[in-house]
Amino acid sequence: MGKRELLIKAFRKMPLNNIIILESSPDYSDSAYALFEYFLSKGVNKKYKIVWYLNKNFTDYPKYHNVEYVYRHSDDRASVLKRLYYENTAKFIFDGNVFIYKQRKDQVRIHLTHGDPYKVAYEYTSLIGDANGILTSSSYFIDFYTWCTKCKKEEVLPLGLPRNTVFNENRPYDKNTIIWMPTYRKHSNGYGMEEAFGNFFNGMPAVHSEEEFNALIKTLKEKNVTLYYRAHPAQDMSDFKLKKYDNFVIADDDFLRSMNIKLYDFIAGCGGLITDYSSIYNDFLLTGRPIGLTVEDYVAYKEKFDIVFEEPKEFVKGDYIYNNDELCKFIRNFADGIDASKQERLEANAKLHDLVDCNYSEVLYNYMVEKYKL
Repeated sequence: MGKRELLIKAFRKMPLNNIIILESSPDYSDSAYALFEYFLSKGVNKKYKIVWYLNKNFTDYPKYHNVEYVYRHSDDRASVLKRLYYENTAKFIFDGNVFIYKQRKDQVRIHLTHGDPYKVAYEYTSLIGDANGILTSSSYFIDFYTWCTKCKKEEVLPLGLPRNTVFNENRPYDKNTIIWMPTYRKHSNGYGMEEAFGNFFNGMPAVHSEEEFNALIKTLKEKNVTLYYRAHPAQDMSDFKLKKYDNFVIADDDFLRSMNIKLYDFIAGCGGLITDYSSIYNDFLLTGRPIGLTVEDYVAYKEKFDIVFEEPKEFVKGDYIYNNDELCKFIRNFADGIDASKQERLEANAKLHDLVDCNYSEVLYNYMVEKYKL
């Protein structure tokens, strides 16, 4: 038996300790971060050591009492020992993207997910593994998760996603801003739909040429609307070469860092959304603000991916956009305060969110206290 196996065996003989592991993608963000902030407000770190698992070795994270940052990919002896110790002795695990599997049956793991799915991503969902709970916003997704993960129905928790609390807080927002968040057409890892979807200008749905892109820019300028374009983190951006425009901004991670703001705080400050087959649609529904849906390639998309919804248009409501003219029209209507799909979105929101107008971190915290004596 090697040294690693001996260490694991020794750690597993120890009692579980008051340790909570958190993980998210990007690091220190998403539902794990929202839950972390709530834990701090409740003084959870007085009883538990909170350990953040990070993928990148940054050094500028704030220091809190009983909070530690551990790097997943560091090979130095101290880091390896820490990970082995925490993973085998932590009482609670909350992961949202890169799975942190239970090493002992009496550990409690809640998978926070990174959004309620539109497409079936088998390579992700089928690998969730053993979890005491999988978060979702709606009971509608219970059957999906039990089928995909083989979990029990009672392990799918329609308690809402902690990150979405920002949409229930009546925060001020800029009525002249739209965030555009498409799903990927060409994955940075090489798989995707580049063959079927290669006709989009720089990968932008509903924009097929530089001429159409310029028409979009003109519309934005004429209507005094700023469009923040945030490509999917998996989108291949190697061909994305754009000049800087006053009314069109690439809202990538570097941009967010320069603004010193978390993604969902930024989204909550925008007056509208453009998306397509992404879970951000479900999240933004909570705001009641306009949503444009670029669905020109839906038929091809459905051939590439299985869709969670049996009849997507019964659940996914908004202004459907099939070409660049309709994209520009949506922006003009947005600027003029015309919102034709508002009532339909309210009905969709009722289907896709069991709980509204609440703090989802608080809901999960109360659940953990009652069921697991957190």
